[in-house]
Amino acid sequence: MAKLMKRKKITLGVQRLALMKKYPNGICTCKFNQLNWVGKLRPTALSREYNIKVRYTGRGLPSVLLYGKNLLGFGRKDLPHHFDCYRKEGVDYIPLCLCQWWEFDSNKLLSDTIMPWILEWLYQYEIWLATGQWNGGGHTFSQN
Repeated sequence: MAKLMKRKKITLGVQRLALMKKYPNGICTCKFNQLNWVGKLRPTALSREYNIKVRYTGRGLPSVLLYGKNLLGFGRKDLPHHFDCYRKEGVDYIPLCLCQWWEFDSNKLLSDTIMPWILEWLYQYEIWLATGQWNGGGHTFSQN
């Protein structure tokens, strides 16, 4: 019978190197067992740039924030796939919901999963702003 091979967890240092290679315009740091990537992302050549912060401890899902002053759609009840939005010192923060807990783990590179998922979310967000329709899929929870 074949043995199950345990995949090795990707270290924060390797995550940082991969992010710096694929997303060199951002600032990526590792301190106190936490990786932080801060930068601007543009989902298409015709899109605006968005401020993004990714925080990852090497366990669980990373935290991803879209932030800026006067974000379009901020506070709308129909804004899809996000966690509780908040405003602090005049800056809007939208924590993004990109995946289910089982779709990402510490054996996957952020640069190959989370970052493309952020770009996809931003692309669908722009379509949603223009049409009111979310075409990006994902799971919808009932609000009973």
